[in-house]
Amino acid sequence: MRFFAILALLAAPAFAAPGYDLRTLDMAHWDAPVSVHIWYPAADPVATTEPLGRNAMFAGTEVIPGAAPAPGPHPVIVLSHGSGGSGDKIGWLAGPLAEDGWIVAAPNHPGTTSGDSLPERIVMPWERTADMRAILDELAEDAPGRAAEGAVAMGFSLGGHTALRLAGARASKEAFLTYCDRNPDTLDCGWFARNGLDLGTIDAARYEAFDGDARIRAAVAIDPALSAAMTEESLNSIEVPVLTVGMGAPGTLAEGVDAAPLAASVSMARHVNVEGGVHFSMLGACRRMGKIVIGIMEDEPICADPLRPRAEVQAEVLREVRVFLIGLPAAPD
Repeated sequence: MRFFAILALLAAPAFAAPGYDLRTLDMAHWDAPVSVHIWYPAADPVATTEPLGRNAMFAGTEVIPGAAPAPGPHPVIVLSHGSGGSGDKIGWLAGPLAEDGWIVAAPNHPGTTSGDSLPERIVMPWERTADMRAILDELAEDAPGRAAEGAVAMGFSLGGHTALRLAGARASKEAFLTYCDRNPDTLDCGWFARNGLDLGTIDAARYEAFDGDARIRAAVAIDPALSAAMTEESLNSIEVPVLTVGMGAPGTLAEGVDAAPLAASVSMARHVNVEGGVHFSMLGACRRMGKIVIGIMEDEPICADPLRPRAEVQAEVLREVRVFLIGLPAAPD
């Protein structure tokens, strides 16, 4: 009996992974194609995997490039990374959701992505929402296994702001300038100041414009940046379910990313705090070399987990997101 049990273990698949496709999309508002990472349910989720996003700094995740998709239609998530991040670095969140049956598409937002992050682009959030609309257009025509109608907008940090804008939230330039006057040395406002960005040059008409998309049927915003700039009137008008997640205990988050006050103004919002988390807990798992290099450079503590292991924090975030998604009405075919 023990012999056959061992044989069964040896024969059993050791790992399941999502299908993965990297596309480059031509978007009317950019001169160069935009890279878009797409995770999707694979017909054979135990095929040979390859690492995605693995380098000397980050551990990356496992995917099955070019896998045959499971039959659709599949509900869609458009996922937006934080400033200075990239789509592949949030594979720890996208991959499991794809295994749950979702198509998850995450661009590398030009001007606010790893290796191409400019202060003046961070205060042009309308560019990011345009990226997401272009991705929705693409998936409506050509999605792995066919996409269901509508989508969930999801994002972290500046990506969380992107998700809320797509759901109908609007920002106020005056409110943002007032916030930075109160907080000149914070991670966001201090960085703008050190890089010589005059916030008075923000294009108010575009910054404050309505960027909502009727295809968005829910939104998830994790530590959303520019939270203090959101107008209460626009938050009151959001008509889709919203999940906001705070990375840390109540009362410990920086004003610029504290979504609790924001969520209180959205009629169908649920807010949760992930205690022991910090803002950078949302980034991919760091390898030993990454922790050493970041420690030596004394750069932003993207590999530091001072209160709780990153894997535990991310597992809790994933649980909360799954609970929210399960509670949504089924996407129309």
